[in-house]
Amino acid sequence: MWCAKTCQDYQKQGYTIYSNVHFKFPYKKIKYDDIINCRYRDAVVYIDEAHLVLPARGSMRKSSILIVDNFISMSSKANLICIFTTQFPEKIDMRISQLEKDYNVLAEKIVYENGTWHGTSKDAKELKDTPTIIMITVEQCFDGQIIKCPPIYANDYYKIYNRYEIVNIEGLDEASIRYTEKQKLLKEKIRNELKQP
Repeated sequence: MWCAKTCQDYQKQGYTIYSNVHFKFPYKKIKYDDIINCRYRDAVVYIDEAHLVLPARGSMRKSSILIVDNFISMSSKANLICIFTTQFPEKIDMRISQLEKDYNVLAEKIVYENGTWHGTSKDAKELKDTPTIIMITVEQCFDGQIIKCPPIYANDYYKIYNRYEIVNIEGLDEASIRYTEKQKLLKEKIRNELKQP
């Protein structure tokens, strides 16, 4: 949710937002071919559930290699602000975690129930009518300094995106399938060549 709010704030400042999540404010859907060909400039690129797009176990997939080598490593030259979110940072391709990053953001959900504020793991559907704030702690990666941010009243932001959308990047699945088919053909060709006397 903090990232949705951040993207909306950048959009209000005039940035083009590219996202794999549907927002209820102006944005453009991320496309795999545009990523690997570095077609985005002077914009914000938001990838939700980054561990699914760039998984640690799939780091040698052609699609992952192209995203990291062709896009992420060139993002500063294209003047891009890249925002990745995940609940599972250990499942992200290690090349992402090794890149220079400016901030790590930790969000904690606090709700007001039964007359007290307390942390919760309930999701947005359960909390629709419950006063909810998000406490944000930001760690500056270059010096380790911790920054406490003002709380965000979450209920105002539940309406700007669908928290339960299944996210993907247009064209990514097709690219992976094409690559897998090429691998199978190559393996078959090698086997056939090895069989010949």
